[in-house]
Amino acid sequence: MDQLGRGRGGAAGEVLGFDQQGLQPATLRIAGDAGADYVAFGAFFDTKTKDTNARPSPDILTWWQEVMEPPCVAIGGITPENGDTLATAGADFLAVSSGVWQHPEGPVAAVRAFDRIFDAYR
Repeated sequence: MDQLGRGRGGAAGEVLGFDQQGLQPATLRIAGDAGADYVAFGAFFDTKTKDTNARPSPDILTWWQEVMEPPCVAIGGITPENGDTLATAGADFLAVSSGVWQHPEGPVAAVRAFDRIFDAYR
């Protein structure tokens, strides 16, 4: 259970989330069963936002959707050009930073591009 200490939140009314980085599927199931409000998977792509060691396959999002209830969040280097791959694989949410703020056509164009991805799954 020490690995589950990577979660954040947990007080009454707070969101409890877990970052999968370095965790095995069996431990992730424990996190989901223990009441996590979400589990974040990544970094799927190169990112400058934070140092990462993990490069999971999008297949982990599909696996999560098949076996667990809490939503999953894809994170790490997500852009309008690669976000659809993660949404198709099963990501409930995309955590995006530089994919919006460093978009070559500006953040408004990025948000519109992400909206097109989300529209396909609404």
